[in-house]
Amino acid sequence: MVTKINSFILINLTPPGTMIYAEIGFGKPEFETTRVIKETPTQIDLISEKTAYIEINSCSLLVENVTLILLLLQINHNSNLTYGGWFDYHRSDTAKRCLNNLVNQDLLRVLFFNGNPKPVRGFSLKNKLQAGFGLYLQTLNNKAPWSMEDFEFAKNIILGQFPILNALWEALKGKSRQ
Repeated sequence: MVTKINSFILINLTPPGTMIYAEIGFGKPEFETTRVIKETPTQIDLISEKTAYIEINSCSLLVENVTLILLLLQINHNSNLTYGGWFDYHRSDTAKRCLNNLVNQDLLRVLFFNGNPKPVRGFSLKNKLQAGFGLYLQTLNNKAPWSMEDFEFAKNIILGQFPILNALWEALKGKSRQ
């Protein structure tokens, strides 16, 4: 497994429950956008690679001039195994590539880390959100860029309305779900 940016160091520096995206090559020359999650060994032990039921929900949220793209993931209907990640499309070329990848990828991959340099769990799901990601890109390509500060402000407005990730999961239930 090869990575363009060292997201593995980044994820291992974050607190448990954090989900980020990374570009990873799974033995292929092209890179895929992969969800990378830091979790405690105890929580990871609750997740079986063979029997885990994984739901994914995505949406775009407009706050002032910022379009927030949110990807939520929940395992086994367990509120303690709910993870969220945001795309700041205008942050970098990597962010733009990652969202473009999600339009074209047939699989969505999720890797779990517990503080060690290698993943301890991994999943591949059929990407049923490709069309939705395509619509997000159409919207984003027609919007003026925003600053990182504007993005953080908009994200904090949403998090102020939904301080618990599960409340946001429930509010989005049934929208773009896989």
